[in-house]
Amino acid sequence: MHRLAAIALLAIATCASAQQPVNGPEPMLKWAQSMKCGNQAAANICAGHELALKQAKMAKLLDQEQEKLQGFSKALEHLAAAQAAWQNYSSADCTFQAGEPGPEGGTGYPQRFAQCMQSHVDARIAQLRLYVACQHDGCWPKP
Repeated sequence: MHRLAAIALLAIATCASAQQPVNGPEPMLKWAQSMKCGNQAAANICAGHELALKQAKMAKLLDQEQEKLQGFSKALEHLAAAQAAWQNYSSADCTFQAGEPGPEGGTGYPQRFAQCMQSHVDARIAQLRLYVACQHDGCWPKP
């Protein structure tokens, strides 16, 4: 019954937002925030939005580190490989932690997955901040 109510609310919100020009997820986010992320559909949207904000911070730090490494092609290659490995690990770990997507994982799967990814992104942000700030011997580029 709760699932049906959440789907109905989501459909109503989608239909209402379809009457206006849609630029990205804004109408759904506004709806979710108006619901104070209080039902599962809204909580999924809010968790996804929080994850997107954190991923944008991570991308900005990654860009800063890549800028710092210009002219050091091997270091750039290693950073790209590390980021790809981090992404693969984080996705696999969160799939494991959140359960199965689809009917088996229930309607809370997107929220659980996004919250797990938020934890991974927070840790990666902390690591990237150290890379960007590093100025001593042992950092790239070498002083």
